[in-house]
Amino acid sequence: MSKRIKVQVSKTAQLTCGARALSYYSKDRYYKSEDYLAPIFMSPYFVFIVKHFPNFASKFASKGGGYEYLISRTKLIDEFVKNHSSKFQQILILGAGFDSRAIRFNNELSHATIFELDAPITQNAKINRLRGKKIKLPSNLKFIPADFTDESLPQKLDAVGFKKEMTSLYILEGLTYYLDQETINTTFNQISEYSGKDSMIVFDYIYSSVIRQETTHKAEERIYQGAAKIGENLTFGIEKGQIEQFLLKYKFELVDEFDSNRLGEKYFRNEKGEIFAPVIGIHSIVIARKM
Repeated sequence: MSKRIKVQVSKTAQLTCGARALSYYSKDRYYKSEDYLAPIFMSPYFVFIVKHFPNFASKFASKGGGYEYLISRTKLIDEFVKNHSSKFQQILILGAGFDSRAIRFNNELSHATIFELDAPITQNAKINRLRGKKIKLPSNLKFIPADFTDESLPQKLDAVGFKKEMTSLYILEGLTYYLDQETINTTFNQISEYSGKDSMIVFDYIYSSVIRQETTHKAEERIYQGAAKIGENLTFGIEKGQIEQFLLKYKFELVDEFDSNRLGEKYFRNEKGEIFAPVIGIHSIVIARKM
């Protein structure tokens, strides 16, 4: 975990939340998403701009395809949670940031226990804002303040009643690329250890070439340099085309994968069959099942 987010709210969590808020107010059906809670975590000035001038804000945000990626990722994981929620007894969201699915999908998830794990500073900021806005927290939602680069994930999970061997869903949205190789290995091994039959994991990753700074496009360079600038460096990637081998190490099998091309086809293909808003091509989203 970055030293910066041990003492300040995660900037990347705020950036993601800002993209969700802008998307929520969008008048364009391709960009519109349904995270109605995202705006409450943002400043009044930001909300005023994206609410009253969404087209202007969207054009500013869309340069390079990063905004399109954040929207696509939110929509894809929203759809997966809604469509498959009945399968899971537990849901663990690691690096939850300002994720609001436990509240937005309260009806669909009422049968499951949801655990959100994040750095204490970011998690407390989220809880305080929700309480300040008088938004009721679901009784089946449990918060786990933790730096899982330094603290024992199993101890944290055991302490809050997370059960081994249950059919669980693990969500790591916008997280893996900020962890180092050792933390990735430890975390995925522990997830595998706790996963019961038919448990699933949803996460995204960047390609190793980005970490090696082999990218040739300016938008990709901006992503790498921008993360470093705010102190949340990109430190882990997976070689393109090697995801199945990565998953096998942790006893998971690939169910589906969405790269930038598939995300563009799914969310930004117009009536003419054209992908009018390319998604930045450095990420991929993975859905996998415990073997």
